[in-house]
Amino acid sequence: MIKVLFAHAMPLNYLGGAELSLSHYLKNKPANVEVDVIQPDERRELDNYHAIVLGNLRPMGGVGEKAECGWADEWTEKLEQYRGRKIRAERDMHPCGHRSGECVMVGTFVKRPCQCCLIPQTFERLFNACDAIVYVSPAQRKMIDAIITVSTPGFLIAPPVDFRQFRNFKSSIRLEKYALAIGDSLRVSDEAERLASSHGYKLIRLKSGSVTHEKMPEVFNRYSAVVIAPRIFHACSRVAIEAMACGCKVLTNGLCGASSWTDPVAASMTSNSEFWDVVLPRNVDV
Repeated sequence: MIKVLFAHAMPLNYLGGAELSLSHYLKNKPANVEVDVIQPDERRELDNYHAIVLGNLRPMGGVGEKAECGWADEWTEKLEQYRGRKIRAERDMHPCGHRSGECVMVGTFVKRPCQCCLIPQTFERLFNACDAIVYVSPAQRKMIDAIITVSTPGFLIAPPVDFRQFRNFKSSIRLEKYALAIGDSLRVSDEAERLASSHGYKLIRLKSGSVTHEKMPEVFNRYSAVVIAPRIFHACSRVAIEAMACGCKVLTNGLCGASSWTDPVAASMTSNSEFWDVVLPRNVDV
């Protein structure tokens, strides 16, 4: 049996994109794999595991620059003594001091002068202490490469989606003239209205969390289009893939990493197998 440890800032029952992805990998792991999940401040004997997967290691809530580096520093030190396989699963933009990538010009991926220092340096050390980095979109990798220097091999693996759940029902009740935007004013920019209007749609907004994840396929199947117009760069946005799988046209403002995939749905379909191919160490007796 191969033993793998996931370390992630939030419990996996928290319904964020990173948690949904890591939960999917856990539920669809190979039969010869056993996984334990901990939060970054929990203690485990690391030598009991063949591989470690580090998810989000920055606490929520803007707790201050030094505190936001704490877990990353601790795990970098731990990895220096650990001899198993070490994987960084970057689900966000954590090497950026503001988590937003705002110092990088999306499209050209040129970095503007920035005052952030401690956080990028800390995460650069963490990335380079690992054996592999998993990125969720081509654009995310380019954004991070503009902020820090990474020598560790990188792998592009889209977020996994359950396509038995997210699929096109070919519903006859689709609202052909309406586009859906999910999120409040802090997440959805003013461009959403313009994007919808320019494609001939009237925009309808839905608050984040107002519908359970299980009900979202039914919601997507009511609309012909979904607008994803974030205020800051999103590493991928699994919502884009879920909406496409349900037959929606996805309209973005260029800040959605999913649009950097040639075919986001096809990339997601191979996500689980690609993830475990990267994580699992070779030549392990099981």
